[in-house]
Amino acid sequence: MKKYGLAMVLCLLLLLIGIGSSQRQHNSEDQQIIIGISFDSFVVERWQRELEILMAEAEERGYAVRVEIANEDLEKQTAQIKKLIKERVDVLVVVPNDVVALADVINEAKDAGIKVIAYDRLMKQSEIDLYLSFDNIGIGEQMAVTLMAALENREPRSVANEADSSNDSAMMQDFGTPKQPYRLLIVNGDPKDNNSAMLNTGFYNVLTPYIANGSVEIIDEVWASEWREKYAITAVEKWINRGEVFDGVICGNDVLAGGAVEMLSKWRLAGDVLVVGQDAELSACQRVVEGSQLATIYKPISRLAVACIDGVDLLMNNQMARWQGDTIYNGFSNIPFIKLSTNVVVKETIDEIVIESGFHTREDVYRNLLE
Repeated sequence: MKKYGLAMVLCLLLLLIGIGSSQRQHNSEDQQIIIGISFDSFVVERWQRELEILMAEAEERGYAVRVEIANEDLEKQTAQIKKLIKERVDVLVVVPNDVVALADVINEAKDAGIKVIAYDRLMKQSEIDLYLSFDNIGIGEQMAVTLMAALENREPRSVANEADSSNDSAMMQDFGTPKQPYRLLIVNGDPKDNNSAMLNTGFYNVLTPYIANGSVEIIDEVWASEWREKYAITAVEKWINRGEVFDGVICGNDVLAGGAVEMLSKWRLAGDVLVVGQDAELSACQRVVEGSQLATIYKPISRLAVACIDGVDLLMNNQMARWQGDTIYNGFSNIPFIKLSTNVVVKETIDEIVIESGFHTREDVYRNLLE
């Protein structure tokens, strides 16, 4: 009898040990939680860096990672997410190509019991568990405030367009003239990216009072499909070729700002027509210290990537049910929103914000000035 009793106790202990082991997140390959990461593309400089941080942070915490890159192809991204669903990932982290078009496949993932995180770009009309990004409306406001402050602080002056002395359209630009409104060009981001709309809201939160009192005129506004710089180049070139006077260009990101500066440089107007962008890409930081771009916005992408894996921890431990933080409505429901703050980067602050944080090295930022 004692033998049977001891055997039953041992069996019970083994059973309990087995149950405890299965409840641990990462005790074996079979039970390891898998994160599926779906990126739209690597067109923007930051994405490659963020993917590396995401993968390192996830693997350090014991998660397995599967990565798919869609190369700006919506159908490809849809197929890749379906593949991750079939591979039975536990969490999907998605940088979507389109704000709405992935709704069906995202809902498929939810039906399969997969947690879904929208990374930096919101997905609408779909059931997602968490959205992580920066304060994109606030970024738009920072960009517009910085531009307007610089314009208003400028001494009135005229700059001749010396790009081609034989060109009859060579013109005089009169900056800061009280009788004339500041004339601005806006190059928004991809219309399929919800961040573009949020940035645009931020621009107009600042600019609308100026427009209403006649001190700002928006001479043109375009949207850059897939965030391609060609739209900025074309927009700036069009107004220069018309012989039109304009004072500033607000660009949805630094790729677009680079296109605007490229065309302004061709006509020797870089630095005279003020340009703002965002992302603090290395090339943009170089332009800031050189004076061809007024400002960019530093976004702590490493913090966003780490916060994403923190979000995975919360979701897999069922700790999101009583979320008390920010939310955002995506057309389906109010989504928990982890929102990070950003910093304006101008020539005077670039060392403190960008270099001291380790985001870029001093050697890289000042390279063109040291050559």
